[in-house]
Amino acid sequence: TSVPTKSTTAVPLTGPPITVTRSPTSVPTKSPTAVPLTGAPIEVNSVIGLGSTIDFYDHFSAIPGTEEIVDGTTASVIIRKKSHNKPAGFTATTNGEPFSIVKGIRVYRRGKKDWFPDVYTLEGRKSDSDEWQIIYEGMLSAPNNDNQDGKSIVSTFSNGDSGFAFAEQLFSNDIAYSSYRARFTTIKTSNVFQLGEVELPGYLIPIVTRPP
Repeated sequence: TSVPTKSTTAVPLTGPPITVTRSPTSVPTKSPTAVPLTGAPIEVNSVIGLGSTIDFYDHFSAIPGTEEIVDGTTASVIIRKKSHNKPAGFTATTNGEPFSIVKGIRVYRRGKKDWFPDVYTLEGRKSDSDEWQIIYEGMLSAPNNDNQDGKSIVSTFSNGDSGFAFAEQLFSNDIAYSSYRARFTTIKTSNVFQLGEVELPGYLIPIVTRPP
């Protein structure tokens, strides 16, 4: 039947009154988390520099020390290799930002032409636990002229310092890394190489934090 025999009865509920508010609480149960974002890439003359951590490897000695290889001057660095048949070189972290994209390599001459590191392999990795990945392998033509020792270099992303003798090679790379390894050999002299400065022109990838 469409007419019930008994009318429904409201059932009272017991318990504290419920207060409804339209304002959010000032103390949420979970704290919001800041979200890291990458900013616009910054064009630089070198993604490594004085703010980088530099270490030499597979060498007997390096004169005078690690910083001079990326100190922005033509100060001489001489590296004596442990093995005639294996390259030696250095590792470097990105300067100032956690990641960078390298687009080339410049090596400024300082010292004997026969000691210029004309064969190289540049590698990168994103963390210390990662394997090194080859970015580029190539040869550099040793400049005919030498540079005076300890002179300041003024270069840009697009151009090395034209006041000095250097070799440059640009290449295609779009992968960001946090560390780099440069491995050098020489053709004319097998156990030693000498240079004034190494630049890796490219882009720093800044990390900015979006407020929660």
